[in-house]
Amino acid sequence: MTRFAVIILAIAIFISISVLAGPPSLSGKAMTLGNPAIIDDTAYINANRIFMFVTNHGNIGRDLAGYFGYDYGTFFPYTSISDIQAGLNYSPLYAAGLWIGGKVGTETLVTVAEYNDEYGPGPMADGTFQPDRPDFRVYKLYSDSTTNNDYLNWPVDQGAPAYRDGSPRRAGDQFLWSVFNDADPSRHTNDAGLTSPLGIEVQQSSWAYDREGALGNLTFFGYKIYNKGSNQINDCIISFWADPDLGGSGDDLVGCDTLNNTFYCYNATNADSKYGSTPPAVGFKIVCGPLVPSATDTAKFERWFVPGYRNLGLTSFSKYINGTDPYDKQQSYNYMLGLTREGNPYIYDGQALKYQCSGDPVMGSGDLDAGASDRRMMGSCGPFDFNPGDSQYVVVAMGVGQGSDRLSSISALKNIFQYAKLSGNCADRDGDGRIELDDLLAFVSALYLGGDPNYAIDVNNDNLANILDISYLINYLFRNGPSPQCWL
Repeated sequence: MTRFAVIILAIAIFISISVLAGPPSLSGKAMTLGNPAIIDDTAYINANRIFMFVTNHGNIGRDLAGYFGYDYGTFFPYTSISDIQAGLNYSPLYAAGLWIGGKVGTETLVTVAEYNDEYGPGPMADGTFQPDRPDFRVYKLYSDSTTNNDYLNWPVDQGAPAYRDGSPRRAGDQFLWSVFNDADPSRHTNDAGLTSPLGIEVQQSSWAYDREGALGNLTFFGYKIYNKGSNQINDCIISFWADPDLGGSGDDLVGCDTLNNTFYCYNATNADSKYGSTPPAVGFKIVCGPLVPSATDTAKFERWFVPGYRNLGLTSFSKYINGTDPYDKQQSYNYMLGLTREGNPYIYDGQALKYQCSGDPVMGSGDLDAGASDRRMMGSCGPFDFNPGDSQYVVVAMGVGQGSDRLSSISALKNIFQYAKLSGNCADRDGDGRIELDDLLAFVSALYLGGDPNYAIDVNNDNLANILDISYLINYLFRNGPSPQCWL
C-alpha cells in the first residue's frame, strides 16, 4: 500500500472513532514516629544490588522499624537478607529525603524529610490532611505477579498510577508507591523546618530493575508534587537531601557534576572501616526536574510531553558537616538556594557559585572537597512559582559505583548514571526525538498492514494497542490534542 493510501486509512479511522483521553493540568538522627496505624517503615526495595527501605512519610534509606537493628537501612552490594543480618552487607547511605521550600508572601516556609520528617501519610482532601487510615501505607508490585495483595487492592482512590481499567501502571521489576503530605501543622517539629505547612501532597514512586550491568546499581524515585493548599508559593525550590555515611561515616567527601546533574559522596582514603580498600561512591542524579516556562522547548511531565516548558536540572549543590546542620527555616532555605548557612554566597577562586565542590576528584582539578568528615549533601532545583492547583514531577536516581579504589568508584558511578534517564516518547517510533506523520504511519502499518509489531503500543493509557491509539495520535498531530503518554 502506498504512503498516500496509509494516510487515507488513518484519516478514515480517525473519523470513525471518538477520542477519549485528556492531559493533566499543569495549573491545576532521631525519628519522631506518628500514629502507628499509618506510619509504614517496613517496606523495602531489593530488586537488584541496592537494598533500601522506603517509607510513607518522606524518609528513605533508614531502618526505622528496627527490622535489622542497624538504624541505617541501605545496603550495597546487596546479596541476601541473611547476609545483611549477618553483617556481611555494608551501607553507603544513612538517610535521605525530599525537602520543599519557598516564599508565601514575605514568609519563608520549609518542609523537610530529615531525621525528623514533617510529612504525614495519605493524600490531602479539601485543602488539608485527612484522618489516619491504615491503607495510607506503602504498596509494592512485582513485574512477575498480578495476584499479590497490593496489585489486587491498588489504591487508585489515593492517586496511584493506573490504566483506565484501574489496573496498576508500574515501572521496573519492583515498584513501590505511597502518598504523603505536609498539611498537618502538628508534624512540623523539625528545627530545620518548624514552619506552617506549605499545603503540599507528594505521590512517591520507587522502582528498580533486576538487571546485570548499570541498571542493577540504580534505584529511581519519582515525585508527583501537588500544591493542594491555598498558598501561592513563590521562589519554590525542590531539594533532595542525603546523609551518606559511606561505610564508615567519618571519612567522607562530596562533589557534584553540574553538566550531568549529579551529586555524590566518595571516600577520602582507600582504607574505609567497612569497605576496606575498595570503597564505592554513592550519588544522585536529577533525571527530570520541575517545569518552568520556555517558549521554544518541550518538557517531560510523567508520561506527558509539554510544549512551551523545559525541565530544570540541578540548579545548586550544598554540603555541610555534622554540627553545621540548619537550625531554622531560613538556614535550610539558604542551603537550598546554594548559599552558605548564613545566607552568604559560596566563593571559589574569587567567584560566587551555587555549586560547591564542582571539581573533578579523579583528575584532581577544580573545586574539591577537603577535610573528610560526616557529610550532609543537598541537590536542588528551582526557583519557580508554584500556584494553588499546580503540579510538578521530579525524578531522582540513586546509584552506587564500585571500582578498584575510591577514585575509580567515582568513574564507575558516572558511567552508571548514563543509564539513568527518561525514555523517549512512546509515540516516537523512529527515535528522531519528534512525533510526526511517519510515526503515525508506522503505527497504522503495524496494526493493519503487516508492519513491525513493535511499533504498535499503548499511547492513550488504556493498556491496549488498537485503533483508539491511532485516533489519539491523529488528534494530537492535527487537532492540537493531548500529548501521547509514556512511562519510564
